[in-house]
Amino acid sequence: MKKIGWGLVGLGAIAKSAHLPAINESENSELIAVCSRSESKAKDWARRFGAKKAYSDYSKMIMDPEIEVIDITTPNALHCEETILAAEQGKNVFCEKPMAPTVSECEKMIAACRRNNVKLMIGYMLRFKPHHRYIKELIEAGRLGTLVFGRAQFHEWVPDEDETYLKDTKLTGEVPPLQDVGVHCIDTLRFLMGEVVEVVSYADRIIHSYPADTVSLLLLKFENSAYASVDSSFCVRFTSRPQILEIYGTEGSVLAATIGGTFGGKLEILTANGRMIKEIQEENHYLKEITHFSDCILRDVEPAVTGEEGLKTQRVVAAAIESHKKGVKVRVSDIR
Repeated sequence: MKKIGWGLVGLGAIAKSAHLPAINESENSELIAVCSRSESKAKDWARRFGAKKAYSDYSKMIMDPEIEVIDITTPNALHCEETILAAEQGKNVFCEKPMAPTVSECEKMIAACRRNNVKLMIGYMLRFKPHHRYIKELIEAGRLGTLVFGRAQFHEWVPDEDETYLKDTKLTGEVPPLQDVGVHCIDTLRFLMGEVVEVVSYADRIIHSYPADTVSLLLLKFENSAYASVDSSFCVRFTSRPQILEIYGTEGSVLAATIGGTFGGKLEILTANGRMIKEIQEENHYLKEITHFSDCILRDVEPAVTGEEGLKTQRVVAAAIESHKKGVKVRVSDIR
């Protein structure tokens, strides 16, 4: 089987724990190179993860003829520029969420990839989680009736002493917990419940002292008139792993702990027939998204999570930020 060559830029936690192991495990993908501004770190990680090459200059890595995909796991504020540069060198782009901090940056990324006839996929790996695909099947089959309400939560503990870009709004974008983990909740709810048309949002800085909002709460209205809430923060030290997802309908409800990068989680399904616990064989959803993108390149088809899908989720984020600033509900269609 032909393997697609991958080059990864941004040697941080998500690359170490998820992307690099997934590329190595994927049957149709091959890790060609890693890139970091630190030459010693790039060489060290190349040895640790079996990459053929190590780069400290991104502009050189994207010119490597063995690389067909650039995997971007750098801080959010760098995603737009790095995507455009890669696209201009004819490289397909797999970009870790969020797509970019602003709507305008997302639009530029999409335009650059279209202009250069390359594929763009955003790393919303929870769409590949079998539990969520099963819930979607229940919804589409009418098993839950008319959707009424949903909820998703994703909380992390990011204290003052942590050395991380997540505390810097210049790198994450406004309302960091929303941009970093809340986006997973929004995207998963969009995947299951449809498009969001209106947002009411609240954000604040509590618990920690660094100058960024550390807690975010959203109320979403969907085009089918259902509602959902999303709560995310950097202030919760102890919570379930994975975290809570709930979908409520007129004929049934699903209660689960399936949000986050942790594998596992079971579904509790409540209907007129009673309560059922659904056990689903867990799969590595990072591996599935990597393999899927390589397969899309091999077959020349569009990926499941396109740049347009990433943009839709980021429009909801932008509407939430606008709502937080103005203290009013904001229609997503008004976001430009």
